[in-house]
Amino acid sequence: MSDDVAINNFSELFNQCHKALGVVGQSVDILFPIEFRELFTKSVASHIENFRGEPAEIIIEIDNFILNEYPNKYASDLNRAGLSGVQKAYKFKEFELAVNNFNTFGGINYLLGVFTKGVIIVKSLVGAIPGIGSSLQELIDFVIERLKDLKV
Repeated sequence: MSDDVAINNFSELFNQCHKALGVVGQSVDILFPIEFRELFTKSVASHIENFRGEPAEIIIEIDNFILNEYPNKYASDLNRAGLSGVQKAYKFKEFELAVNNFNTFGGINYLLGVFTKGVIIVKSLVGAIPGIGSSLQELIDFVIERLKDLKV
């Protein structure tokens, strides 16, 4: 299983969420009614564009704190949100398993697992640092509902 993904920081978590959204984007003709296809594609592009700059820099700053490279003004907020220490490690490991299961087995159920576990962490991050990840959280929430609607 050398192709397994390791999730050790928020940058990689966001990267994997963006990759999963890309999978949905590649399947837009199957997953969405015609009137939503272009809107979904533009929404993902808009989110990724809005994520560049300050939000991405804050995620890098948080990752540096988590890696103990230097103290961070978000430390107490991350701790209260369960995004440090063993709690963060557990949540990241659950997300990592979901990503690796999707990468190995594919399918809507495993993709739904990536989004469901990813959005739990993103919601915790939004709770700790308002505005960081909120557009991703909302976008994923809608995708989760779309995928649930497709399940037979």
